[in-house]
Amino acid sequence: MRPVLPKPGTTGDAELRRQLERAAAQWRATFDTIASPIVIVDLAGRIRRLNRAARDLTGRTFQELLGTDAATVGDGPLFATVAALAAKAADARDMATGQVADPRNGTVWDVVAQFRGRCPEIEDEQVIVVARDITQLVALQESLRRSETLSALGALVAGVAHQVRNPLFGISAALDAFAARFGDREEMRPYVEAIRDPASRLGQLLQELIEYARPATAGRRPADLRHIATTAIRTCRELAERRGVAVAAPADGEPAPVMVDRERLPGALASVIENAVQASRAGAGVEVSVELSATPSGGRAICRVRDHGDGFREEDISHLGEPFFARRHGGTGLGLALVQRVVFENGGTLRFANAAGGGAEVELAFPCAAGDGTEG
Repeated sequence: MRPVLPKPGTTGDAELRRQLERAAAQWRATFDTIASPIVIVDLAGRIRRLNRAARDLTGRTFQELLGTDAATVGDGPLFATVAALAAKAADARDMATGQVADPRNGTVWDVVAQFRGRCPEIEDEQVIVVARDITQLVALQESLRRSETLSALGALVAGVAHQVRNPLFGISAALDAFAARFGDREEMRPYVEAIRDPASRLGQLLQELIEYARPATAGRRPADLRHIATTAIRTCRELAERRGVAVAAPADGEPAPVMVDRERLPGALASVIENAVQASRAGAGVEVSVELSATPSGGRAICRVRDHGDGFREEDISHLGEPFFARRHGGTGLGLALVQRVVFENGGTLRFANAAGGGAEVELAFPCAAGDGTEG
């Protein structure tokens, strides 16, 4: 039996209209409450509806966005991916999935586009696209992979260092005894130096191996990244003065609070600054800056070190931080590897790039911590 609908203009018609308007308002409120951006487009890729989370990403109103090509919305790559997956789902009349990372703030999105055919309630075919912020999940997965890799590599390095230490000590002791007895003889000096220099380099390598293999400490404490940067610059002052390179300290600003190992991180940052000083010509400068950046998953404190040297080779950038990868003559390739390990163990990220105006830039970024970077 079909339901008996009220005649137009009757009291029942007005009540039905109020119920429909109430249901529509409740649906819109529910739609806008969903934290993940949702975009509904037609088969031509034009926006038919989107929730508040999606509108907030564009900074535009629903009226401004209605009927707009989804690929042209927003400055980042998210809506271009939304449009591409919507078109793929429409062509296949099925589901399409993908991931996209926004290089401006490091956000990673998991995007699902689902084709929706005609039905009694919806006459037009359309595609519903949902984007989910998986930045923290990706970071946790990457952190786990790094931890497993670093743990295995650290154990290997520790074993090698242990096996090398005793023979190297024996060589050095024998060389000292030989030099004490025969070092004043002119014909012996070349042999002494020929052994002493490689032994010294091996000793330096051994020390770096031991430091690299040293396990992470659990002693993360509140710190101000600006203060850590200033401390690291002081460590490098003698080298900078000797090479005639000026190192500019971070400008004054609000504290950049982080939770880090306050013993190891200043040394790691000092290593980055030393590399920048060595890459710079006399009379050039190195800039060290600290800033705060807001992200959907929380704020970040970022320290950038930029030099005015020749920059990185493009083919080398993806290998920087790998153990034993070195371009500088006499380098062991463990300096940046140790920096990378310390940064990762403190929950940070490390990025290498060539600056637009020339020179190299290294970025160390850490999640912001509560407080002002000082211990209570």
